[in-house]
Amino acid sequence: MSTRDDKGFEELLARELTELPPDDEIVARTNSWEEPVTRIAMGLALTTIKLNFLWLNYLLPGIGYLMLLLGFRALRRENRWFAAGWGLSLLRLAGWMCTLVEASTGWRGPEIENSLPLILLAVAIQVGYFLILRKALAEVFQKAEVPWERDPLLLLAGLTVAIAVLARSPLSNSWLAAIPTLGFYIYALNALYHLPEKLSDAGYALAAAPVAVSEKTVKWVYWLLCLAIVTAGSLYAAHIPLEAAPDTGARSAPVRQELLALGFPEEQLQDLPDSALEGLSGVLNLDVSQELLMFDPHSEPEYNSYGLVYQYVDAPGKANLDVTAVTAELPGHQFRTFLFFQWKSMSYGADHGPFWTDSFLFRPEESAGETRYTGALLYEKGGESWIAPIPELTMKGHTATGFFGTSNFQAITGRVNYPMGAENRRGWLQVDFTMPEDYWLGSMIFNWYRSGAPTFPHTDPMERVGSIHENRRQFYTTFQTLSRYLWEQAGEPEEWPPQ
Repeated sequence: MSTRDDKGFEELLARELTELPPDDEIVARTNSWEEPVTRIAMGLALTTIKLNFLWLNYLLPGIGYLMLLLGFRALRRENRWFAAGWGLSLLRLAGWMCTLVEASTGWRGPEIENSLPLILLAVAIQVGYFLILRKALAEVFQKAEVPWERDPLLLLAGLTVAIAVLARSPLSNSWLAAIPTLGFYIYALNALYHLPEKLSDAGYALAAAPVAVSEKTVKWVYWLLCLAIVTAGSLYAAHIPLEAAPDTGARSAPVRQELLALGFPEEQLQDLPDSALEGLSGVLNLDVSQELLMFDPHSEPEYNSYGLVYQYVDAPGKANLDVTAVTAELPGHQFRTFLFFQWKSMSYGADHGPFWTDSFLFRPEESAGETRYTGALLYEKGGESWIAPIPELTMKGHTATGFFGTSNFQAITGRVNYPMGAENRRGWLQVDFTMPEDYWLGSMIFNWYRSGAPTFPHTDPMERVGSIHENRRQFYTTFQTLSRYLWEQAGEPEEWPPQ
């Protein structure tokens, strides 16, 4: 056979082979509906069913919103309903970014999160997704002349409304209601997942939807944007900029010598400006208490006279808060408490005062009537002393949960952090209060919660300062009135108060 004949034979063979039916696997791989509709189905599943552990309540919806975006993006030129789904996907993606901002910064409170109008809006958007996709696919099946035997999207819309009603009903925590509903959801999503097979049988191909940005670029931009929002939001929420100014307050009031003579610690007294000592002339009595709160203690042995270990005790590590309470009693059963706190390192390096925001709670338990308070943070930086108001210093109601149940009380709270490079980080809190005339013993509680590094989702340290937690330390002290002290020194007569 000649070369010309060989070439003709090869062309005839190639032409005949192109007319052979393709393999089933090749047909499956070339079904243009399979990938976008499958993405939409999986996206709807991941954004509807929430799992609140291991950050899956953020990871799975994040993947779901991206799949919805990519699925509708490929179909947006097919008909007007797919275009509407594409627009809704963009809006939901913007909403998801707002959710990440909220989760990383904690800016939205529970009163907004549990708002009924917002819940209804979220349900309406999810139902709208199902109905838009239903109309879009109905036009596709009609154009392809393929019967639609099942309507899973209408079922999914109805189930979404049913779940919303169930969540607001007394059956919200009942597995008897949740399990059947979840089963119907899985059934409907599975039916949606198999819809592209019908279009594959009809041989209906998609209309080309040109894009200016590749799918790979969209994915990279999306994930990098999510990472940037979470990182920036977490860092922003974990440190409060201070309104600091050079500490130029006068410290020459004559009452200082009077307070020193009564036992006011000199180091702590030097931190108070003269304005904090107004009205303290003529103090009746002064009570001083001190304790070192250790946030990273380690055990050290104690030995007996025979050189044997008889117990292990906690020894301070790097992060320790030295707390001193000084309570001055004034005429008329008036009291003024100064609470000083100073970060100290007993292990190595500089003091480990917080750069990330901590929180504290203080309450004089026997106070009555109006309570007045103020405070400041102090530190050294650049060879200069600085002073700043305590951020968010306020008094409000709190709820504490402990071994004996839940209790409600009023307490003074504030947040504390210091700038990078600050040294000798400390602060003070001044509280003026009145005790009832028949009270002779007062007590006060000071809680400090150390937050540590930023977290996602953002955890407000103020939510944990009032309850038992591994990062919380407590200082508790009592003081007695001068009249009670003198009564005890007189030999403790039978009756109190003295007649």
